[in-house]
Amino acid sequence: MLAARLPEARVLTHPTGRAGRLAVTLVDGKSTITTADAGAPLKLLTPVSRGPAAWVYVGSYGGGLVAGDALTLSVTVGAGARAVLATQASTKIYRCPGDAWARQQLDADIGAGGLLVNVPDPIVAFAGARYAQRVRYDLAADAGVVALDWYTCGRMDCGERWAFHAFSSRTDVRVAGRPIAIEALSLLPPIAPKFGRFVVAGSLIVVGPPVAQLSALLSNAAGTPASRQAPWLASASPIAGGVIVRFAATATEIAQVQLSHWLRPLGDILGDDRWSRRW
Repeated sequence: MLAARLPEARVLTHPTGRAGRLAVTLVDGKSTITTADAGAPLKLLTPVSRGPAAWVYVGSYGGGLVAGDALTLSVTVGAGARAVLATQASTKIYRCPGDAWARQQLDADIGAGGLLVNVPDPIVAFAGARYAQRVRYDLAADAGVVALDWYTCGRMDCGERWAFHAFSSRTDVRVAGRPIAIEALSLLPPIAPKFGRFVVAGSLIVVGPPVAQLSALLSNAAGTPASRQAPWLASASPIAGGVIVRFAATATEIAQVQLSHWLRPLGDILGDDRWSRRW
């Protein structure tokens, strides 16, 4: 009996050089990258293109975004497939002169029984930066998503602390076409007083049957009372089929350790938990 032939992954270049496409499909029982399409400055690295989960590292040439950059990535995770989006390092947002902004957009469609795990390193906005991101997750009724969105106060070693000009983030989650969560944030100066002693903040959204156990664990863990002077604070808000956990920390390393601990159960689903070797 002849073995089924795997579809070839297509690596293309957008004529605009500003957008990208990624598709992960279940082929012979394994998640397989069938499209990886990126144009500079966006780049997609695919160290695991086939396995229990396909792993993709998203980045940009130069290690960050400059004024005028507007990167868009469209992701499709097919029925039953598993995909992980990550980054090689924090995403730097460089100073934006005048009224210019740096922007990113992610649009993800996740098929029946599929799972997308989006676990980037934090956004680091430099002094004078303006940054906006928009993320949309459209899930089939029994699909799942784990979506991490976090950011730091900037380059503390350079004396920067919440010194960027503007920061805007919005994440929309829909299941079977029905909106179940909108997580939005807009920061304008003065920013530092809003965060007090904290230098890292963010949210973790977990939705869907494939990650129901993780959702339950996070609901309990983030609901544990903490001292007002604790270096790590977290709160959990239930949503349909999942949970949103919002957190803040007094050091990036503290957030990394806690997030790695929270995400560890995903290793059994994905066949690896690479972030634990970095965070």
